[in-house]
Amino acid sequence: MNFKLLTLAESAMRTLRPLVSAVEAHDRRLATQLRNAATSAGLLAAEANKLGAGHRKAQLRRAAGEANEARAALRFACAWGYLQRSQTEAADELLDQMGAILWTLTRKR
Repeated sequence: MNFKLLTLAESAMRTLRPLVSAVEAHDRRLATQLRNAATSAGLLAAEANKLGAGHRKAQLRRAAGEANEARAALRFACAWGYLQRSQTEAADELLDQMGAILWTLTRKR
């Protein structure tokens, strides 16, 4: 797996940890979805590293989808008033960077 991608995934999870806790105080399901999506994005990307080319791209697309779901969960947590947008900016940026790398990897031949 792209080393930068793994580093971004770990950083995103560390950054998300207090946010997930804050959301969980209001909405356990949304917090669980946020945690699961962020974790799945990193795990799917790591797993893709050991797959053949065709399966790798599909797995990377799923990872990108999970990263996007985590970003959406952050937006919805803000919309519900559980978090302030300023609290989510760092995590959102890390997830966005992950998505950009994943998108690039799915376009390689």
